[in-house]
Amino acid sequence: LQITDIEDVQNATLTPFNLTFYEDRTPPRVVDSSIQPNGTFTLSGLAQDVTETITFSEPMNASNLDNSDFSLHGASLNLNYAPASAGYDGTGTILTLNYTGLPEDDYTLTLLSGDGRFEDTAQPNGWNLDGELTGTFPSGDGVEGGDFVLNFRLDVGVVPFPTPLTPEAPLGSLI
Repeated sequence: LQITDIEDVQNATLTPFNLTFYEDRTPPRVVDSSIQPNGTFTLSGLAQDVTETITFSEPMNASNLDNSDFSLHGASLNLNYAPASAGYDGTGTILTLNYTGLPEDDYTLTLLSGDGRFEDTAQPNGWNLDGELTGTFPSGDGVEGGDFVLNFRLDVGVVPFPTPLTPEAPLGSLI
């Protein structure tokens, strides 16, 4: 919006007034993930590096991202893992999480919705992530709020036994 031909009370022309409006009525959603829900990664080796990219429906507030905004939990070993790195691309719509040395396990990746966590850039406070995943993308139920939870399995495939086995004679005889 631009307002021109503005004059003050002495009929002096003033600088045109410019105003930009942006109307955002929808909370952000997850529209894609490099790891599919309940998917299995099969890799070789005892521990693996995993890169997860998550695509959002609109630019996210990148300035408030830190490791308390998401978690990666391995169920079998009951361990939490921090990423080696995490960050958005230049558009703010793609989040990349890099994990190193993950063992074989069933994992749950959670992106937390809520003020100061995953939210878009709408002013003044940003819409919280609409993250509920029902098995297909996009995430959400159309209402602001709701964590994005992604379950997947890391299968390291067949790996060699770490030490050579030594043959031994059987105990006793078979009758």
